Amino acid sequence: MEEEKIKLEKKGRILLRVKKFIDQADSLGLEESRWAKYEVNIAQGSAFYELEQIVNQCVNTPSYYFKPVSLHIKTNDGSADNSGISEKAGLKSVEISEDQVGDVILTLNGAFVVRHK
Repeated sequence: MEEEKIKLEKKGRILLRVKKFIDQADSLGLEESRWAKYEVNIAQGSAFYELEQIVNQCVNTPSYYFKPVSLHIKTNDGSADNSGISEKAGLKSVEISEDQVGDVILTLNGAFVVRHK
């Protein structure tokens, strides 16, 4: 009889902890119905400054967070564009901007999860 009383008290303490946890999760808004999900699927050539802007937007805040699935960044060496061009001795090469669209090939998949207000 004493063992059953001890087990019952232990279950009561556990249920109380579970209730406190659920109440705290509820107060933080951790219910699926209180959040919206926006899928992100980017696959494009970008300039370095655009890549930096996109990555800076993938931060977490109290009202939204970014859930990454995959990120792949590949530099475009331009070999396909310059295959027929060769430098001749004595000629200066044309200065190329280091921040052109297509410098980086970006593939980003994930989702923004945003809290409803």
